[in-house]
Amino acid sequence: MPAGDIHDVAATPAFSYCSGMKVTVAEAAARLPELIAAAQAGVEVIIANDAGPGVRLALVEKPDHAPGSWAAIKAALDALPPRPARSAEDIERDVKEIRDGWD
Repeated sequence: MPAGDIHDVAATPAFSYCSGMKVTVAEAAARLPELIAAAQAGVEVIIANDAGPGVRLALVEKPDHAPGSWAAIKAALDALPPRPARSAEDIERDVKEIRDGWD
């Protein structure tokens, strides 16, 4: 099977159902490229661990901006809920209240 051909992987018998698949850690280690291709094709892949909860192999979306860039910071700030406007008097009162607490 050609590398990166997710359609052939998704059509193989191991991936014949769309609801997902569950594999052990040993199976996942042996079949990782196949499991990655399945996840890229939209199949839910769960890697089970006998000692505890499993993990889900999921497709990671490419971010719109480079992490830490001004555009990423601005986008994160723009996504915050708006803060109520404060008057100069409100700010002065809050600063005085804080300073009074220093004593």
